[in-house]
Amino acid sequence: MIHHKFVVVDFNGANPVVYTGSSNLSQGGEHNNGDNLLELHGREIASLYAVEAVKIIDHYHFRAAMKSATTDSPLVLQAPGQAKTWFAPYYDPNDLKFLDRQFFAR
Repeated sequence: MIHHKFVVVDFNGANPVVYTGSSNLSQGGEHNNGDNLLELHGREIASLYAVEAVKIIDHYHFRAAMKSATTDSPLVLQAPGQAKTWFAPYYDPNDLKFLDRQFFAR
């Protein structure tokens, strides 16, 4: 269950904006529950929220990997020199992690 509610817009652009607050970004909450929605401007605040988003994604990716691990196939660190290294997907143009690396390197 994720309780965080925020949207980061134009992270690497000229006008980064973060939307956050108690709002669930749904019409019912906005009209019936008195939810609030804050609009925050600035590269520093957008960077902080973007890092939090990556942290959440990594956390749930790890939890999913742990859940699928078995006694026959445990989740273990790779030994040095193995054919597939942990960073290989970040340099594969067909992998989403490649786009992540390109995006966050700017």
